[in-house]
Order: sequence, then C-alpha cells, then structure tokens
Amino acid sequence: SPDGRELAVSKDDDIWIASIDGGRASLSPLAETPDVQERWPEFSPDGQWLAYAANGSGQHEVYVQPHPGPGPRTQVSRSGGTSPAWSPTGRELFFVSLPDPEGRRDMMVIDVRLGPSLVVGEPRRLFGFSPAELWFHCIPVRCYGVSADGREFFVRRLLPQPSPRPVARVPLVLGWAEELRTRVPAGPERY
Repeated sequence: SPDGRELAVSKDDDIWIASIDGGRASLSPLAETPDVQERWPEFSPDGQWLAYAANGSGQHEVYVQPHPGPGPRTQVSRSGGTSPAWSPTGRELFFVSLPDPEGRRDMMVIDVRLGPSLVVGEPRRLFGFSPAELWFHCIPVRCYGVSADGREFFVRRLLPQPSPRPVARVPLVLGWAEELRTRVPAGPERY
C-alpha cells in the first residue's frame, strides 16, 4: 500500500492482505472464494482501492473494490483481462487482454476517477503485442512497470535465439577403442 503498512500478495490462488501494526504482521484473505483464482493485486495510488483479476465468471476479468472496504467490487474489463496496473496519477488503470486466436494480447486502459465512489470509463486498446516477444503477462503478479507520467511501459523483451549453425562435417573415428588401449596402458582403476 502507498503508506507501507499493508502488502497484497497472491497465495494459493487467493489474494491475502498482510497488515503491519505495532511491529506485528497479520495475514487475512481478501475474500473466501473456493475454486476461484484471484491474482495480480494492486493498490491504487491513494490506497483506497484494490485492483485484481479473478476467474469466477469462467475467464479472468479485472475488478476494483474499495480497500479496506466495505463495498462491492466492480468489474472493469469487458472481455477478460489480467495484470492490472494503476497509473501513478490514479486516473487510469491498465491491464492485459486475454489472448486472441493467434496468441497475441493487447494492453488496455480504462479512465478512472477515484474518490468516495469509483467512476470508470470504457476499456480501450492502447497497443498489441506478442507474448513471445514482450513479457507483459506473468502469473501470479504483474511483470511490467508504468512510468510516472503513465506514457511508457517497462517490460522484459525476449530476443530470438539464433539457430545453431548446421553441421557440415562429422568426423568418424573407427577403431578408437584400440587406439585408446595403445595410448593408455592397462593397470589398476583410478578414481
């Protein structure tokens, strides 16, 4: 959390909140949801909201709920999503789309207004990418960063590995066991 007193973690497909009070830490689940994967927890810059993704609908969707509550969660993705990240200003929420039939994904953004209630816009596509080249999607926490102005993303780029050179010649040695016996005299085994 922005004040450093809480940590949202993904454990056993659930989100847990570790709270530090008086030098002691306690751990409590965000919600008790058996058979639902909850991942990618992210506190809003003001610490009053928590974004995450869960698959209770049959596919991962991005949700935002008040923190520490009370209040309902709001689904902000429309066609699936993972790995939410707040812009440092708190006016945008980014997330990664589910893969299309070719395996490509999109970086999505939603305009948000934080306060006593949450106001969200419609998700829109920023850019597409291939997960084989750019690592925007990791499990169970996000693996990209957002710049202070929300205009740049920091991500690991996977470079293609060069193919090994084809083998043009293979030397074949016949009678190598005989050659070895003549060069190395027989004797007691050495270790």
